Amino acid sequence: MKRIELILATWGQAKGAIAMNIFKISFISALSLMVSFCASTAQANIAPLADAGPDQTVLENSWVTLDGSGSFDPDADAITHSWTQTSGDSITLDLSDPIYPSFTAALAGDYSFELVVSDDSLSSPADEVRVTVEIPEPATLVMLTLGGLSLIRRRK
Repeated sequence: MKRIELILATWGQAKGAIAMNIFKISFISALSLMVSFCASTAQANIAPLADAGPDQTVLENSWVTLDGSGSFDPDADAITHSWTQTSGDSITLDLSDPIYPSFTAALAGDYSFELVVSDDSLSSPADEVRVTVEIPEPATLVMLTLGGLSLIRRRK
């Protein structure tokens, strides 16, 4: 009798992992049967997700800190943060802490920034945060003079 082999392979994906099972059935003779099984699982890399934090409204000359701490990688891989200014007057981001970059909002206006996070092989879609910088309302000075004595009071 000739040796007859039947090979059955199955595969699927669950929770980011790709699983493959191979069953091999060998008919060696009329009275002999050999069955072997092989299984393997490979983890598929999933792209990280960027979270550039909430939009902010601040006063002119304020120190602004962006917040990328909500970004993560579903595979728990280490990620790097990359920020890009996409609109507004040009500013210099302090990237000494790339999760929380900061800048001085010297001029009133609207500013937008995009955050992309990357693991070793994949990058997230960009997430945008907007910063609106407003001019503070001027203070009102009230002066009261009584018989040569002046009292000045600042009101907002």
